[in-house]
Amino acid sequence: RVIAIPWSNQSEAVVQSLTTQDEISIFMNNNDIVVYQVEEILQISRENVRILSDTEPSLVVILFREDDQDRWTIIAKPKPVE
Repeated sequence: RVIAIPWSNQSEAVVQSLTTQDEISIFMNNNDIVVYQVEEILQISRENVRILSDTEPSLVVILFREDDQDRWTIIAKPKPVE
C-alpha cells in the first residue's frame, strides 16, 4: 500500500517526530483496521521509485510536496496480531 499525503508544516513535524516504536493504523472501508509498525523514516529523492517495489507486505507513506526534490517517507510493516 502506498499513501501520499499533501505536505504541510504540521504533517512534516509529525513525520519527523515518528520513531520505530510508533504504529500507524489504516481504517479500511470494510471496517477492518490494519496496524503497521514504523520501520524507517527517511528523505528520498522524488525520482527514487525503489520504495514502491517491495516484495513483502508493507505501507509506504509519502509526504508529497510539489516544489521539493526530496520527500519525507515512512516505511512500515504489518504488525503481527497478538
